[in-house]
Amino acid sequence: MRNEGWKDFIPKVIKICNKDDIDVPDMDAPYANRKKPRQHSSTSSVSNLHHHKSDCLIIVFDLQLLELNARFSEENTQLLRCFSCVSSANSYSAFNVNKLLRMTEFYPNDFVEVVEVALRHQVRNYVINVQSDSRFAKLKGLS
Repeated sequence: MRNEGWKDFIPKVIKICNKDDIDVPDMDAPYANRKKPRQHSSTSSVSNLHHHKSDCLIIVFDLQLLELNARFSEENTQLLRCFSCVSSANSYSAFNVNKLLRMTEFYPNDFVEVVEVALRHQVRNYVINVQSDSRFAKLKGLS
């Protein structure tokens, strides 16, 4: 989100603002600092989009990232990354066999008698079956 998610994020924010009758500035227009109006010049090279992206949201993202890093160990973070590929969004577009197989390293006692090759085939078959079954098309999450 911090580096590449802006193209998808901004339209969602604008849609929510429009739904709730919140004024949305022209993101391509020059940014006018309301706290320091005398310092504003009509030739400002900073757009509203740039200001909101770099001076507001990226700071919030960085603070959230620091908080998450302080709360979760590296092993927990890796486990969450591996587990995120099970998301049903967009017909399992985030699916990644290698990440799922990496989860077997976190739970070795649960996969003692399973050969990795067989597990790899089972996981691939599972996703193929779920993607082709219309009952799973409208899933929003694992629950």
